[in-house]
Amino acid sequence: MKLLYVINKVTNTSIPLELAEKMNTLGYLDVKVLSFYDTQEDIYSFKKESNFKVDIIGLGVKSILSFKKLIYFNGIIKDSAPDIIHTYHTLSGSVARILSAFKKNIKVIHTVHADHRSYSKMQNILIGLSLPFCDLIICNSKNTRDSLISWQKKLVSKISKVVIYNGVDVPKITNDLERNTNDSWYRNLNIDNKTFLIGTVGRLVKVKDHETLIKGFAKVNTKIRNSKLIIVGNGPLKNHLESLATSLGIEKSVIFTGLVTREEVYRLLKRMNLFVITSVYEGFCNALVEGMIAKKPTIVTDINPLPEVVGGKNALFFNKGDYEELSSKMFTLYNNPELGKNIAFSAHNYAINNYSLNTCAYNHLNYYDKLLHK
Repeated sequence: MKLLYVINKVTNTSIPLELAEKMNTLGYLDVKVLSFYDTQEDIYSFKKESNFKVDIIGLGVKSILSFKKLIYFNGIIKDSAPDIIHTYHTLSGSVARILSAFKKNIKVIHTVHADHRSYSKMQNILIGLSLPFCDLIICNSKNTRDSLISWQKKLVSKISKVVIYNGVDVPKITNDLERNTNDSWYRNLNIDNKTFLIGTVGRLVKVKDHETLIKGFAKVNTKIRNSKLIIVGNGPLKNHLESLATSLGIEKSVIFTGLVTREEVYRLLKRMNLFVITSVYEGFCNALVEGMIAKKPTIVTDINPLPEVVGGKNALFFNKGDYEELSSKMFTLYNNPELGKNIAFSAHNYAINNYSLNTCAYNHLNYYDKLLHK
């Protein structure tokens, strides 16, 4: 079975790249990854610094009007002759699906990995018009499946839509969490043994709604003087969020880490007392699963699919944008550590049982096989 995964860019946290690598380790699959925006030089540097062994091709697209690159893309599909092309993202996926429509004996799968209500009008048009070229649509939650806009649903009404939850590398995360960490590493971030640390992990973008997190924390910080908020990740809203913390007088209690390695993410998760997700839209939320595996008491917005992902009552929920309610939930878990321990333990077991990368890979393999032998 020959598989070609088409993604936007390679990163150490890329879910489709991790899945492709896992498929590659199964041994009897011929797996290639095509990165739409990365050049071959980018790929060389990435592989030199990472543990990924799967074959990655850098297309190096700078503009959709680069016809030479599109011809090259078409040639890669023709030469690699995959049995299945699996797409994930808006532009790269749409181009791949359209090019594949003119090839015989190639099955096309697209994974819907984000809530379509969070996409721009142009993104939804591009995705919607190219989805009918699929043979199968995989959704990483029931919410992403249901988030397709009504006209998109009509266009793909005859195409099977199945739910496969994202998988995470549980053994790697567990090993990283269990490593001994020098206390001086935390002290460099102004975190000591007395710090009550509230944290989150994610890109600093509007849909993650870090503003609500910072405002909720500001109320907590007035009463819990040893509390600090750590925001792990980077993004275009970093300066704005730093200014917000300053305007609320809590800049010394809010830590912005910027971009860090996965190992550092897990170090920080290990030290957090509370883990919080304040998103207004989510497709699945891998960061939530990582927090669950780390046995952290968790507070999340009561939006689909977060109750679905966390497994019912394995977290405390608050209404999106309501920082007053969020701060109240933070106080609840601060004052009731036994409650936090219980929901964290339950969430940990739920994540282990439902979100392993192995399970995710074999679920995909099952549908690949069905599609080819339909």
